[in-house]
Amino acid sequence: SLSFSASSVEFTSDTNLAPDTAITVEAWIRATSWGINNYDNTILCKHSWSQGEQGYVLRCGNNGQLDFTVCGMDNTGTSISWVSATAPAASMSTNTWYHVAGSYDGDSVRVFINGVQKAATSLPDGMIAGTAYPIRIGRLSDQGQSQTRYFTGLIDEVRVWDRALPVSEILNRYNKHIDPALQSGLVGYWRFNNGSGTTVTD
Repeated sequence: SLSFSASSVEFTSDTNLAPDTAITVEAWIRATSWGINNYDNTILCKHSWSQGEQGYVLRCGNNGQLDFTVCGMDNTGTSISWVSATAPAASMSTNTWYHVAGSYDGDSVRVFINGVQKAATSLPDGMIAGTAYPIRIGRLSDQGQSQTRYFTGLIDEVRVWDRALPVSEILNRYNKHIDPALQSGLVGYWRFNNGSGTTVTD
C-alpha cells in the first residue's frame, strides 16, 4: 500500500479511463482521519468543474461515509450535474482496512463496502465522460478546485473497470491479487507493491 497525507499519485495522461456507459472503481483503504464532509477525502478522482462538469470520483469522510459520484446527463445528453450514491455515516472506522467500490451500470450509481451495497441512486440516461484531466489517486484531478480534499491514510489495490461489476464478482476478487490477462473490462490496476522509487506500475 501507499501512505497518503496531502500527497497523491499523479498522472500526466491516461488511456481508457473515461467510460461514459458503465464503470466500477475499487480500492482498499485504511483511513487515519476523516474530513468533515463525505467529499473531503479523495480516493480516486477523474472529474472536473473548471472545464465543465464531467467524470467521476470515489471519496469518503464525515465519520466514515463512503461516496461515489458521477456527472449524470438527461435523455438529451445534457448535464444534470453530480449524481451520488452515499453510504450512511459511520459505515467505516479509522485505522481499519475496508474494501470500497463504486459503480454505474447505466441505471443506477451504487456504492459498496466489503462487497455489501450501501446505497444506490437512479441515473437512467447515462454519465458524462471525464476527459478534461488525467486521473489522480489521493486528491482531486482538477487542480483548480478544492485542493484540500486529500485522503489521509493507506490506499491499496486500486482498480478501474469499464463495466459495472455485479456483487458476485466484487466478492470473488476483492481480497486477492488478480491476473489482468484473465479479466474483462479492467482498464487500470495499481497494486502499489513497487517497494521503492517514485513510479507505480499499472
